[in-house]
Amino acid sequence: MGIKKEFRLKSKKSIGNLLLSRNRLKAFPLHVLYNTSRERYPERKSKVQVAFSAPKRIHRSAVKRNLYKRQMREAFRPFIPRMEDFMEKNEGVLDLMFIYVGSDQVSHIDLKAKIKVLLERLENQLKPSITDE
Repeated sequence: MGIKKEFRLKSKKSIGNLLLSRNRLKAFPLHVLYNTSRERYPERKSKVQVAFSAPKRIHRSAVKRNLYKRQMREAFRPFIPRMEDFMEKNEGVLDLMFIYVGSDQVSHIDLKAKIKVLLERLENQLKPSITDE
């Protein structure tokens, strides 16, 4: 079972904004880019949308890139309800992009731990900024 369609970030505009933003957190072998907004998006069915990437520049083999993206999706999946609740309480929407920058494969358990660390840091950074707006 993968990530449901409403949680996938597919909009070119949103992905472009993510890549241009300076909102970035790192926990090797992952980087996470994020954007938040308090605007209402009637076309969005979810408060959190996420994309996963493994750069071709670092990982030449498409098989490896697909493996890393699949592992990141599965490691992130249990945290979706938590992030949905967090954004519901703070009345905003969140776009995330996880980028696998490590050159070697990491175990599923380690990857899940890194994603948890990144999401906790993200929540701590977003709490003050969301309440200030």
